[in-house]
Amino acid sequence: MLEFDPEVTEEEWLQEPPRDAWGMWRSKPRRDRRRVDRKELLLIVALFRSVADLLTDPRALGMAPAVERYADEPGEPEAAAALDAAGEQVELAYDAQQPTRAATHAVAAARNLVSATHDSAQIIEMAVGARAAGRAGHEREPDWYECAEYRAAVAAHGLLMGRLIRDVFGNPFRPVVFSPSWRTGTATALARQMYETRDFSAMPILADALQDAGCDDTDALDHCRGSGPHVRGCWVVDLVLGKE
Repeated sequence: MLEFDPEVTEEEWLQEPPRDAWGMWRSKPRRDRRRVDRKELLLIVALFRSVADLLTDPRALGMAPAVERYADEPGEPEAAAALDAAGEQVELAYDAQQPTRAATHAVAAARNLVSATHDSAQIIEMAVGARAAGRAGHEREPDWYECAEYRAAVAAHGLLMGRLIRDVFGNPFRPVVFSPSWRTGTATALARQMYETRDFSAMPILADALQDAGCDDTDALDHCRGSGPHVRGCWVVDLVLGKE
């Protein structure tokens, strides 16, 4: 069962560009804490991929794919074992010296992907800012996090974060009632291919397939035809595939 106790209004949730990504983060629907929150895990992995290029320690590289697998297969022993193994490796990376401040933050974010998603999201934001500050030559300054480059990068990341939250959760103030008749073979095949490859360029084609199946929900169709971004956990793709 989902818990939805928003601290932002529907208007603020839908605002483009997003102005309160952290308010949206705290407002997003949550699954019972006794169960794996698949959507939250997929969201944090999508956010993490924005800084994954900072990882230079190979021991930290396996965490994101392991979390994705675990999100979709929480009851599978092999998925749990793979997550444990990746966690052991990222702990070794976390204990080691990393080449830059940004890389240090990226490893810390990977370490917290499952155990503390909110902390991981905050660290990802810091990694984004640290990367920008480092590129501008502020890496070793005591107030590196106050430079203009840091603030600009964090602001841009907030836009991405808000849009990813909307991609994964849609509009929780007005959930779409998805008709099983829209789940045709064509629509399902398109959605599955995009999900498995992480290539969501066929979203407009999915909109056409849904419309051909009788879907007249403007929120779903507009989301498919919009500019994105789209990631694993996208609310329309999940509805087509019957995922929660």
